[in-house]
Amino acid sequence: MAKSDNSDHVASHAHGYDSQAAKLDKADHITFTRIASTDTEIPDQPGSNFLHFDTFPSVDKEGEVAFGQSLTAFGNVIAIYVGSGGELQLVADVNTLLPGNPGPIVRFDGPVIGDSVVAFVARGGEGGVYSWEAGSINVTVVQSTVLPDGSQRI
Repeated sequence: MAKSDNSDHVASHAHGYDSQAAKLDKADHITFTRIASTDTEIPDQPGSNFLHFDTFPSVDKEGEVAFGQSLTAFGNVIAIYVGSGGELQLVADVNTLLPGNPGPIVRFDGPVIGDSVVAFVARGGEGGVYSWEAGSINVTVVQSTVLPDGSQRI
């Protein structure tokens, strides 16, 4: 969930909430963990803090959060990170060389995470859908991929 507290934008997640708890009115089982805020230093960029976040972070059942970083409010996503309350990991940014894509990458569409795998769309170059798991990026499909029916997206 993203929240705004004046100019302090925060990426966070709720963990431990289930429908049974809602039925029993046991909302006290929800815990919130700050993943990143404007006070958080960007990994590998000493002295630089996050300024803006993509509108919709994604949370998996393990409590890991994938989120996008923007340079401006409601701007294009220029980097994707993943974390669960400790150190953040860079998934990809506009300088990342993506397999099957000669680049340059100009932006990303919001990431989705499940079972510690982050899926995202890269725009620019050949563009495509990619997955990231434990530091490794794989191509799911790019514009030149031949589909099972023999067609190719142009």
